[in-house]
Amino acid sequence: MKKLLLAAMVTLLFSCSNDDSPVTTTPEENNPENPQPENPEEQCIYSPDIRLKTQADVDAFATHNYCGVKGSMVIGDFETSQDPITDLTKLSSLKNISGYLQIQSAYHLKNLRGLENLESIGTLAINNNSALETIEHLTSLKVVSPYGSEGSFLQIASNSKLSSLKGLDKIKNIQTLSISGNHKLTSLQGLEGLEKAYEIIVDVNSNLTTSQGLNNLKNVDRLSFSENQSLASLQSISNIEIMSFFNCNENGELTSMPVMSKLKAIDELYIYRCTKLISLNGFEALKTAKRIGLYENSQLESLNGLEGLTTLSALTIQYSDNLTSLSALQNITSITEYADGTSDGYQGIIISNTAITSLTGLQNITSFKGKFALTYNNNLADYCAIKNIISQSSSSEISNNTYNPTKEDIIAGNCSQ
Repeated sequence: MKKLLLAAMVTLLFSCSNDDSPVTTTPEENNPENPQPENPEEQCIYSPDIRLKTQADVDAFATHNYCGVKGSMVIGDFETSQDPITDLTKLSSLKNISGYLQIQSAYHLKNLRGLENLESIGTLAINNNSALETIEHLTSLKVVSPYGSEGSFLQIASNSKLSSLKGLDKIKNIQTLSISGNHKLTSLQGLEGLEKAYEIIVDVNSNLTTSQGLNNLKNVDRLSFSENQSLASLQSISNIEIMSFFNCNENGELTSMPVMSKLKAIDELYIYRCTKLISLNGFEALKTAKRIGLYENSQLESLNGLEGLTTLSALTIQYSDNLTSLSALQNITSITEYADGTSDGYQGIIISNTAITSLTGLQNITSFKGKFALTYNNNLADYCAIKNIISQSSSSEISNNTYNPTKEDIIAGNCSQ
């Protein structure tokens, strides 16, 4: 999907998991012993960009007691083997960085002591620091990638010893947050202050068991949890009131969805390969959705949780071998065109590779826009519930089920076997 690909591209911008390429600066910009203050009135502001590759670089820059950087700062260098950075305590005069702060491949750095007075950063990337155990010294940080600042983000990725996000407690809103590949992380504690975000991506944190820490999140446009193999609970995100996009992908220990009692509408809801998920209980308050996609959820038995849905634009259910009933969809009355007049992909209903025997649950749909496809449902022999749908569909495909009537058969009443 295009949006997911775009989200992945954003999170990789400064990621060093696969690309440790240094940030390019001019020799003048890269020389901590020859910093250039912006003007006489702002002697404590360093400008433009600075890269600190060694401990000597850090110490030399610190002698000027700069209170801020009008530009960006990179700390660390994957090629440095002599005089590696181990201590940032002399940077304690820094209060703000207008561009990005990238702490990358500082393999001997255990903590961020020295950054405790930082209050604002445009973009923050803490990546691939194999000795980093804590970020708790960021306790003064209030502003990073503020909501609405398109292109900025907070990324914490591939820090193998990092066990907590404590230190980020004062951040209340953010544009994009990405937590990825931190395999000692067990929860998201440290994000309790976060109330609003455009996008949050949590993926490939192998020991993450809970979303605890996002308890106060109320407004998020896009939220994604992917490939967190130990993730068993999302209950802490139950306070979300506004969300446009939710993706839950390959979280193998997840047995239930969060109780989203305040969420009444969503544009896109995708659940992939959550192999222990039995139902969709938790989404009962949901009234309208544009697109719902359920893929390869092998233990999913019912769609319970979607009883409140009345309006939908696209529904896809594939490879859910234990799904036996669609009855939870009985309150849906219309499959509509998207509100903006475009479909942005498939519109209608696709159901394949399930264990359903009938289409009971779809009988109350009186208005249908789009395509209809039923394939490889080996027990499906009753189509009587879709007379209204089949007569209005722009195209239909019924094949490789137990019984495969034509469109004309269904309309004429020869709808079951």
